Formats: sequence, structure tokens, C-alpha cells
Amino acid sequence: MRKDRFFSHQLVQSYLDDVCKRLHDLPPDVKQSYIQKLRSDLYEKTLEKEKKGVSPEEIPQSVLMEFLSPNELAADLLKEYDREDLNHHVIKLSYSTVLGIGSFGALSVPILLGFINVSAILPFVIGFIIGNIYLLFGKFTWNRTLLSHFQKTMRFIPWMFVLPFVLFAVRTMIVRQIDLFSFYYLVGYLVVSILYIRFLKMLPKHQETNTDLSR
Repeated sequence: MRKDRFFSHQLVQSYLDDVCKRLHDLPPDVKQSYIQKLRSDLYEKTLEKEKKGVSPEEIPQSVLMEFLSPNELAADLLKEYDREDLNHHVIKLSYSTVLGIGSFGALSVPILLGFINVSAILPFVIGFIIGNIYLLFGKFTWNRTLLSHFQKTMRFIPWMFVLPFVLFAVRTMIVRQIDLFSFYYLVGYLVVSILYIRFLKMLPKHQETNTDLSR
């Protein structure tokens, strides 16, 4: 059975239109991908029916009987998209928070050294900036799962305070006095860390507000 004849059949057209209407909330490219896959599956089943000797007049109805109803199929596709979308956001959030919070470890090293090695910390500064650009403009879809993952990541924050004090103590023992550079750097580090933690705690609310305004 020719493809154009099959897809021009009223039952098939109606089926595809119903599925398409129920996927209206999906991004256009995602919806198009699902519909193309569905069309491919339908025609593949059509060829199977044809090989089994089913008459051309009966093929469209016979094929559609083996597929879910438009409502059920669309519901399954929406669930699949939600899972894929959530995984995408979790991965993006993980990379962003690792770049953001993880960079503080490298940025605390000057406390131990007593000076700033610009060439050594520059990659971490760039990583910190990139990570926070993603966090700020990443348009995350905040739900219980993503928020729970974010809160687990926040558990590493105490190390942002423990590590610099440990390095400052080691520096003090090495030089046997309070190194003024290390002390002022430590103070600046703590101020930036506190501000950054406040930024992270406000992030979900900021993202939700932006999402509501864009609707």
C-alpha cells in the first residue's frame, strides 16, 4: 500500500490530528519528532498487514486498532517527555552547581599560598562564571525532584567555610604569624561565600517568578 494513500485515509488523518492536538503543549520540534516517529510506526505496521494479505480497505482500521487511542498515546508521550526533560534539567543543574560551588575550593588556595596565582585560578573563575550563568538563565523547571536534587547539592556548602579556615590555620602555622594577605583574602572570601549562598537559596524562587512572567 502506498504511503500517500494510507496517510490520506480519513481514519488515519483523524488519528494523527487528534494526537497532534493533545501534544500542543510540547515544543514544536519535539512534537514534530514524536509525530514523525508515530507515522513511521504506523506505516511499518501497514506493510506488515499488507504482507499478511489484509485488504487495502481494511488496513487503516486494522493498523489503528493495534495502537493506543489518541488520548492514551498522547499521555504516554507527554510522560516520556517529562522524564527526558527532568533528566536534562538534573544534569544541567549538576554541572552548574559543581562549577559554581566547586570553584570555591580552588579559589581558597591563595589563603594557603599567601598570594594569588592568576594563571592558576583563572580557569576556576571562568568556570564559576559559566556555572552561574547557567544557574541564572537556565530556565529550570522546578519541581520536587529537581528541588530535592538541588538541596542535596547544597549540603556541600559547609565545606566552603571549613576549607578556608583550615588553609588559614595551616598558613599561620607555616609563617608562625597572621599573614595579613591571607587574613584579608579570607574575609573577602567569606563575604563572597555568604552572598553566593543567599543567591543559591533565592534561585528557585527567582526561576519560578521568571517562568510565571513569561507565561
